Amino acid sequence: MKVFRKTWMLVFAFLSITCLQAQDDFMARMQAHQPGPQHKLLEQFVGKWDISIKWTLAPGKPPFEAKATSEQDMIFGGRFLHAKVKFSLPGFPENFELIGYDNLKKEYFSTTFMSIETAPMTMLGSLDAAGKVFSWKYEYPSISGRTIHGRQTTRFENPDRYTAEAYETGNDGKEYKAFEGVWTRATDKKATSAKE
Repeated sequence: MKVFRKTWMLVFAFLSITCLQAQDDFMARMQAHQPGPQHKLLEQFVGKWDISIKWTLAPGKPPFEAKATSEQDMIFGGRFLHAKVKFSLPGFPENFELIGYDNLKKEYFSTTFMSIETAPMTMLGSLDAAGKVFSWKYEYPSISGRTIHGRQTTRFENPDRYTAEAYETGNDGKEYKAFEGVWTRATDKKATSAKE
């Protein structure tokens, strides 16, 4: 009986220490992932936006133009910027994007999901000291199996406008402008009409 009691006490002590360590690890992890100033900078993109986009599918080809709208807000306690994009063309794919800052890796990331694709596109990047220019790098597989490498620059020009330009490598290994877009903060048309 004494042996059993001692064994039980040892087991209880071990479980108590393990639980305390797990609790400490959990609290440390929670603290490490608290949103900080890097996440705060994402708030400048919050709001409703009108978008003008140009895609160039291959070097030398004319760009394809489209219009879209985007609703963007911070989620999960200010940890991520969530953007949902809808295009004006019927049948054109919708997409949503999550942008965040990884406190452990010390880098920004952007992951975009499209309604017509089965895999997301992820970009990794950094923000300049002024908090206005993102520099991104990305890669993705083409239908032919070739890995396409790209880079994108997103510039926050003022509280009501930001732009993006992306450059990719063509089959000849040379870089070309594959994408450009302008985001303009949407105005409340009803409120504007009422003021007039």
